[in-house]
Amino acid sequence: MGDALGNHAIRLVAQVRKASSEHRVDPQSGLLRGQNFPKPNKVVYLGDIAKAVLTCLDLPETPRFIEMPEFNEQKWKIITRSGDIEVTVTSRPYWFFGLFTSGYLNILEFKGNFSVCTRIIFDIISVLPQPPWEMSHMRSYDSYAKNHALPSFDENAKNWKRIEHHATEELNEAIEQIQVKIKESKDVSLEENEFIEAEISFARKSLMDRNAPAVERALSRIEAMMISARFEDQTKESTDPEIQTIHLDEVPFVDYSNHITTSEE
Repeated sequence: MGDALGNHAIRLVAQVRKASSEHRVDPQSGLLRGQNFPKPNKVVYLGDIAKAVLTCLDLPETPRFIEMPEFNEQKWKIITRSGDIEVTVTSRPYWFFGLFTSGYLNILEFKGNFSVCTRIIFDIISVLPQPPWEMSHMRSYDSYAKNHALPSFDENAKNWKRIEHHATEELNEAIEQIQVKIKESKDVSLEENEFIEAEISFARKSLMDRNAPAVERALSRIEAMMISARFEDQTKESTDPEIQTIHLDEVPFVDYSNHITTSEE
């Protein structure tokens, strides 16, 4: 669901493949801590999906547990924020009583601007070695999903791919927009144009590799170069001696001395 400001709530399900006891929970604050946290704490198995989510968020708040792990250290629920984006991750066993890591899934819920959320999800897909929608135990997942109001395997996979496609289209559109700017610009030299073409080629290759940060860095370098070229051109015009002479000749000279003397008398 969305609103007029483009705010959405997106829910996706991901397969956990790796988990380790590298994190702790502070029982007093309910905040996620590192394994060297000195105060009394409880072990939590965060897993590769949750780690990928936190890696792809821009300066997220320290995750807070809204469901603490108990005897089962892989069953928990955390919430965090990154700017106007709110992310909730719920870890649940869905196969063989959760005796193995492959028997866990993470339910990801994103709330906020749709474009920003899709970009975060695109980055999550990029950093994971395997598509997160591929379940290790498909039949068990579909049975669990049916009983817990989650999307079926096929529907969940389509949701992930639809968002991935949307983010790809937005990045591709950003590349095309910069190309239009270049064609309309008169400040770009032949040498600078060669630099721009190389950066655009790099951006397109990075997009094929799902490396969104590399795409944005390439586009930023092009923007910076175009701004620099425009500034140098304007500086050159403002310091042209012929232009300065013309401007000075056109300034009218008015003698106010007689007027001032008369006024004082």
